[in-house]
Amino acid sequence: MPSAEEQPQDWVREPSGTHTHTIIYLHDFSCSGRSYVEDTPQFFAHASGAPFPGLRVVCPDAPLLPITCHGGRPDHAWYDTLTDHGGAAEDDCDADTLRSAARDRVHGLVRAETDRLAAVPSSDYEDYGPVAPRVFLGGCAQGVGAALWALASLP
Repeated sequence: MPSAEEQPQDWVREPSGTHTHTIIYLHDFSCSGRSYVEDTPQFFAHASGAPFPGLRVVCPDAPLLPITCHGGRPDHAWYDTLTDHGGAAEDDCDADTLRSAARDRVHGLVRAETDRLAAVPSSDYEDYGPVAPRVFLGGCAQGVGAALWALASLP
């Protein structure tokens, strides 16, 4: 079992106004959600640098997985990478670890954020329409691949 500091966390930036939208953003291989929430807040802000007032940002950490192409060394990843072609070609991934991350982590976050938005009194967000289309899912590199797979496999 991973130690407390190795347990995946959800790093959150709360909206500065009434919560109207959420983005769940999945980090790249060997990174963390913390780096996006704490170190690069401009990723989730207007070009002027001002935060979007109703946007809640959720950046979860990927699970700590043994990475096959790195001799089994554990790292934060959305899936196990089986090959490392050094960028010359697409690497192979373990689909079971991708399914597990999507099912165990990302699907739960999408449900939780949809429920959170549904709990906001309707008069506070009626101009924004239905809840589900106001939960966005994205990512960087390995994270975007996992986000797309998770979105396509949502029940």
